[in-house]
Amino acid sequence: MASFIVLTSPDGTDRDHALTKVIRDGFSLTAFLVPALWLYAHRLWISGSIALVLQAVALQLFGIAGFGWAAFALLLTVSLVAALEGRMHYIRLLEADGWKLSDIVTAPNLGDAEAIYFAGLQDAGNPAPPRPAMPLSSNRPRASEPGLFGFYDPEGGRK
Repeated sequence: MASFIVLTSPDGTDRDHALTKVIRDGFSLTAFLVPALWLYAHRLWISGSIALVLQAVALQLFGIAGFGWAAFALLLTVSLVAALEGRMHYIRLLEADGWKLSDIVTAPNLGDAEAIYFAGLQDAGNPAPPRPAMPLSSNRPRASEPGLFGFYDPEGGRK
């Protein structure tokens, strides 16, 4: 399952949510293969320029005897950083431009993530009835007591 980050427009959400962005958080194969171009395509000008300069330096290092492994390591590092952190850098750019983090959805693909998010918006108009409070005299451990491995149980306490 992948995580998808939902951002709403700085102008507020429109009626049909055409401006809402759902961005997958994770590895980007395109950013790995062509990091500078991917960064430029997402308006990350400074990062794209740095990646381009580092790639040019690495290509120059290939021409110097004994620096082949260093050149390969530099190219691989630039590609991995762009592939693993490029999307989060893009999301931070959007947030700096005024986009607002609306939700984080876990789903197997983009279509399911959008369906889950928009179904949650429709349900917001008809909220579920509140759950009854747990009686204080239950045999369960209190939420303040440490539990096994620190896991949370569905009732909100620690298990």
